[in-house]
Amino acid sequence: MIDATEHIGNWNPDIPDWFSWEKGLFYSHHFGTDGVDKKEVEEGSINLPTHFRFINLCLVAYQMTKEEKYIDLSIRFAERWADAILDNCTLLPAALEGRSISYSRKEHQNYFSYVKENPEVGLADNVDRAEDFLASDVPASFLKLWQITGNHKFRISAEIIIDIVATQIEDHDAGCGIDMIRMFRSMTGNYKYDDLILNTIAELEPYSFEEVSFKPFIERKNAGSKISGHTFGIGKRKDKPFWYEEGQNARHNPILLSLAAEIKNDEQLALRALDIGRTYFELGRETFDHGHQHGCGSKTVSAIARGNGRENNSGVVTAVLEPLLDNFEFQPPLTAIP
Repeated sequence: MIDATEHIGNWNPDIPDWFSWEKGLFYSHHFGTDGVDKKEVEEGSINLPTHFRFINLCLVAYQMTKEEKYIDLSIRFAERWADAILDNCTLLPAALEGRSISYSRKEHQNYFSYVKENPEVGLADNVDRAEDFLASDVPASFLKLWQITGNHKFRISAEIIIDIVATQIEDHDAGCGIDMIRMFRSMTGNYKYDDLILNTIAELEPYSFEEVSFKPFIERKNAGSKISGHTFGIGKRKDKPFWYEEGQNARHNPILLSLAAEIKNDEQLALRALDIGRTYFELGRETFDHGHQHGCGSKTVSAIARGNGRENNSGVVTAVLEPLLDNFEFQPPLTAIP
């Protein structure tokens, strides 16, 4: 981890700078030991929520070493975004460039060449803007910085993003958004989303079906695909399987059921979430290989277990089994599944 973060903050004098401490932004999308993409620097590189992945690394490095340089960089960069979010609470920013905030990316051709977004579509609404932040774990980074610094702008910024994500929890694909609500609940002790979770569950029938199936090898054809790797909405990729209950589109995400079980302290609902999650995992084991495809893709056992590249550690193992083992006195199996 220390090696991975060695160059992020210009800490190695033998490597060209990656980060502008003056502007609080990175110089490029592309980095290496030979420096940054000079063409992007010359054209004026924009910073996106995806750059928070460097901050995620710095926060882990800080947790390991307690070296202030990692927090200093995280604060410098994250404050630029927090200020931009708080500057316009009704529309999330799309990018930062220099000292300005951009709410549209259509003028940034170097951006489109990087992420292959359709410049005629761009970011359709606040849900898609929030998805960009969620996919790079930005709300969690903000909350960690709030805990470390006590600066409430970080918590408020995280909450603004999560408020938008929370509007999508009825979507079966939106498990990563539900898991982010769980993280907010745990890190802040604030249960503001509990009623939303419970009201959503009240509209469902988690014991009404006995058969779960999925269509594993598909390419979603949603109109207006935003980026080559995913479609509009929370937790989606164009290669993400479709799940079914008794042959109908699935409605009961086990992550949603597991969080509702935690809130209600409902062991039977927790067992139902585990049962559905186990079925997802077994179907994945029987169908997919063990990660030899694209690392961010959905067609792997690991994607079922911990989520695809847009879902940030939100799969049936990491966001159903693990938290329920922490919250209920279930006994894990003593022997591995053969």
